[in-house]
Amino acid sequence: MNRLKRKGISLIVLIITIIVVIILASVVILTISKNNPIKSAKEAVFKEDVRNFQNDLLLTISKQYTENQGNRDTKINTQSIPATFDEMKNYISNYKKKYDKKLGIEDDEIVYFPDEVSIDEKKWLEDLGIKPWGANIEEASQDIFKWDANDDTKIIGYHAGRLKEYLSRNNNILKIPEKCKTLEANAFQNCSNIERVIVPNSVTDIGKAVFFNCNNRVSVEIPNTVTKIKNETFENCTNLKNITIPNSVTAIGAWAFGKCSSLTNIEIPNSVYNIGTGAFSYCTSLSSVIMKEGISFIGDAAFNGCVNLKDIIIPESVTYIGSNLDDTLWYKNQKDGIVYINNILYKYKGEMPKNTTISVKDGTKQIAYGAFIECKNLISIIIPNSVTSIEDRAFNRCDNLREIVIPDSVTYLGFYVFEGCSNLEKVVISNNVTSIGFNTFYDCNNLSSVTMSNSVRNIKSYAFSNCSNLSNIIFNGTINEWNNITKASDWKNNSNIQTVTCSDGVINLE
Repeated sequence: MNRLKRKGISLIVLIITIIVVIILASVVILTISKNNPIKSAKEAVFKEDVRNFQNDLLLTISKQYTENQGNRDTKINTQSIPATFDEMKNYISNYKKKYDKKLGIEDDEIVYFPDEVSIDEKKWLEDLGIKPWGANIEEASQDIFKWDANDDTKIIGYHAGRLKEYLSRNNNILKIPEKCKTLEANAFQNCSNIERVIVPNSVTDIGKAVFFNCNNRVSVEIPNTVTKIKNETFENCTNLKNITIPNSVTAIGAWAFGKCSSLTNIEIPNSVYNIGTGAFSYCTSLSSVIMKEGISFIGDAAFNGCVNLKDIIIPESVTYIGSNLDDTLWYKNQKDGIVYINNILYKYKGEMPKNTTISVKDGTKQIAYGAFIECKNLISIIIPNSVTSIEDRAFNRCDNLREIVIPDSVTYLGFYVFEGCSNLEKVVISNNVTSIGFNTFYDCNNLSSVTMSNSVRNIKSYAFSNCSNLSNIIFNGTINEWNNITKASDWKNNSNIQTVTCSDGVINLE
């Protein structure tokens, strides 16, 4: 019995010893973590850098006072939200690249952007008395705005006098109230007094043309709760210089930044898969565009008129690119001949020699919008089986193109593709094309033979209009399959086709 008691006591002692060891180990680990030499070193360097930035900023401010004989009309405020390295470098000569977008300047003081700094960095900044951007800005009262009668979280407009008075007290910075969840379409259109807008994370929807024609030095911090920049949102904001698109955004709408003539660069995150028609058209100061892997669609005219766009990175994930880059320095710097963008045949550049035959390189997946438009010296082209789409107007007005075979890999044949190919005589259409688009062969007045398979299910209006020599279509399917094709209502009036030869007979179209 005593032996059992001794064993029991020994076991209890062992357990207590283990617990004490664990507690001591925890204390040691906590002590080590609290006094982590690497973390402490990082903190010291970070704080020293920020102090140096503050001193450098004071020198800039002093210089401005001297240059203006003791009078400064405005305080320094960085326009980029979050502030970019290049802009900060204008005011702080020793500013370092690693702080890009983390810090900014508001009313002559360094501030930080909460979404860009780490938890540790935020604490270190607060130790130094650095506040978050917009902390000193008064949140706009609800009576400044017009609210939707059926949704008291949706701003549909504003009262001009009240907004003007509020902006005058807050350096023309508008801080949207946390109550707001939606900015309705056109809510701040033509409001030229706003220079900055702080949009809270409560907002999930910024409507069409919300800031259209806000042509003061407007900048907007888009929260990461917004998933789409809608059509015309910032169109004609002629003094918008920089904007940060958060990783939450999946699509940029048509003309979203059209005519933002002061916008200098843009980085599009990999969350974006669609850039709409004219999205950055006539951004004449735009010099650099970086697109991340993930984007698949770049709409027509997305970069039209971007005459200073020199550097553009288009990832291989892009499967469609419209006629976009002809006005840019990037395109002008390309050699004459076929210009490829990854696996897209973008365009033939320069004067084409007479009687040219082209073999499209293997691996090409798309012949882009207007790729050979008005290439009058093109007489034939060989398209590899890798090509899956031939986009609108690809061979428009190629007067001397005589014959073309569209390989079975092609599943899409766009509108106006062969319009005005006046010497085109014979076309064999892919076995996988399901639709022949509007005006595809319009004005092909020497076209005499078109062969198509039973994959075709739709022939759009004017597809064969003014094809005066086309009297027969060869359809590699049955009469019944042809009768199931959706044909243009004005079929007979758009061509001289009288018969369709099917695999099991002939249909008279008269």
